[in-house]
Amino acid sequence: MQTRGNLQIATAPVGWTFGQARDQAKRLGARLLQFIDARADAYSAAALYAERSRLSEAELERRGTPRGELPRCTFRA
Repeated sequence: MQTRGNLQIATAPVGWTFGQARDQAKRLGARLLQFIDARADAYSAAALYAERSRLSEAELERRGTPRGELPRCTFRA
């Protein structure tokens, strides 16, 4: 016995079109860049904090940053 399928159903696309895939890739790329930028900013602030935390009290005062305010001044949003 031989069966025949409806050709319209059998050839209907199941996945995304090229345009949809391209748009999704652009969104993913933009979010990835945002994530990388945020990580770079956090790494930079952490390095700056480590550098400033090794300074003496007198040097911090000369720069206008009391030791108690060092984290707040360094990691300012």
